[in-house]
Amino acid sequence: MKPDIVFFGDNVPHDKVQNVKANVESLDALLILGTTLTTFSAYRIVLQAVDAKKSIAIVNIGKTRADELINLRIEGRCGDILSKIWQLNVSKDSIR
Repeated sequence: MKPDIVFFGDNVPHDKVQNVKANVESLDALLILGTTLTTFSAYRIVLQAVDAKKSIAIVNIGKTRADELINLRIEGRCGDILSKIWQLNVSKDSIR
């Protein structure tokens, strides 16, 4: 038995690729969390977003394959960065 996941080196099913393409076209911006984008299946999403002229931000603890293509790169652990953003948002809500 094989689980319903894509293993490293396997091909992503065509229907999943088409679903991602449709989602990239409809999104306002792309936020990438915790990946170097080494696999082409992940990097391809960035390339699609670049072609569609979408804003792209990455949060990661190291360099990524797409660093030269994106609008914003934040160096750090996702949990640390996202919790700080959450705290800023909560602080703004309490001021209103």
